[in-house]
Amino acid sequence: DIFGVGSDPFDIFESFFGGASPFRRAPAKPHYQIKIDFLEAVNGVTKSLVHQGKRYEIKIPGGADNGTRIRYSDFDVSFAVSPDKYFKREGVNVIVDHEISFPLAALGGDTVVETLDGGLKLKIRAGTQTGSLVRLTGKGIKQINSNHRGDFYIRFIIKVPTKLDRRERELLHELESAEN
Repeated sequence: DIFGVGSDPFDIFESFFGGASPFRRAPAKPHYQIKIDFLEAVNGVTKSLVHQGKRYEIKIPGGADNGTRIRYSDFDVSFAVSPDKYFKREGVNVIVDHEISFPLAALGGDTVVETLDGGLKLKIRAGTQTGSLVRLTGKGIKQINSNHRGDFYIRFIIKVPTKLDRRERELLHELESAEN
């Protein structure tokens, strides 16, 4: 061989420039993925992991999301977060669809909405339309390594009854004629 080194092209690089080749990659560290549910991701949780026969306690920070990665010296861990039926995540913000009855939307009144911090009593304004949004600033998901929290949005969905008894039908006809 011309340069007096082995046939590996990276050896040639090393003989010209000295030191290890930047093109050679270290062996990849093992990577584990841990499945957690939505509220575990929001609040943080500790999970166990066994690597090469040794048990590790993995402290998952509140605010973790799909793909959040923690690097350890011997391995990396990322998370797969299962979606929630009620809470929908968009970054650090949360959106929920909250159903209210047609009479409540028309007349106004109180409803209880489930938030990340528990039940919250909300006053519904008379004449609330379907799709109306209420924003609770700072009541969303905590940003990792920060005290900042996103926002929590409540979108009202008006339930239109599918089955009406005779009396309900009469009342709706009266309402319709009063509006006309």
